[in-house]
Amino acid sequence: MADRTLIFDFQNTKPIELSELTGALSALADQFKRFAAEEDGVDAQARLFIHEIRSGSVIAELIAMAQLASDLYEARDQLAGFLPALADAVNAIRHLLPESKSLDRRTVRNINNIVAPIAVDAGAQLNLIDNRGGVVNQTFVITPEEAATVRHNAQHLLNSQFPDETRFENEPMTLFQMRNAPPGKTGDYGIIDRFSTSAKKLTFSSDAAKDAILHHDGNPFEQIFWVSGVVKTAGGSVVGYLIHELLDVSPRDA
Repeated sequence: MADRTLIFDFQNTKPIELSELTGALSALADQFKRFAAEEDGVDAQARLFIHEIRSGSVIAELIAMAQLASDLYEARDQLAGFLPALADAVNAIRHLLPESKSLDRRTVRNINNIVAPIAVDAGAQLNLIDNRGGVVNQTFVITPEEAATVRHNAQHLLNSQFPDETRFENEPMTLFQMRNAPPGKTGDYGIIDRFSTSAKKLTFSSDAAKDAILHHDGNPFEQIFWVSGVVKTAGGSVVGYLIHELLDVSPRDA
């Protein structure tokens, strides 16, 4: 038995469209991946995996795992903080709390997709359960009425301009050598001089965009990557970059 799992328990009363179910699970997986990356640490690359599919309505038990060399191991610490953070974001959107204005577009879109199957089934209920060795540590329940409100408010937010979004096109970016990173910092960092001369954390809108940069031919630290994306800010300061696309590569001056 896994030490800690997240149980996705969707108690449906009518057939669920397959695309909505897979969309909800994919959005949940993406939100966890982003949560783990933002937490940094040794488990920053943790992902959700299917541990068990149970009989019943729709019950999927998910386990967080990260990779060390060629081996996968359980990343239970990342899973511990994920459900409270997700619940806070869902509630912020549901009640349109001031905190909802600080959520980024991708988080709002993921939550919109996570609750989608519940909103269309009046008798359904979604239970997200933090399961620790067979003991329920926390349960977050979403009803159809709550899901409908979340989706309505999420669409309102998605149709608005996000205050932390500064989009850029074709900006030169260099990667930061992690051996020079501050103690305890892990992950991918880069410098875009137009916004800050300091290295900032990089996230990627797709695995393809990440692979195109980090696994490019040659030494990536000796190249300039021309990229498009979004500047992430907090309190008016640049805290990171979301990279959408690699447009070109040129050699870096010695």
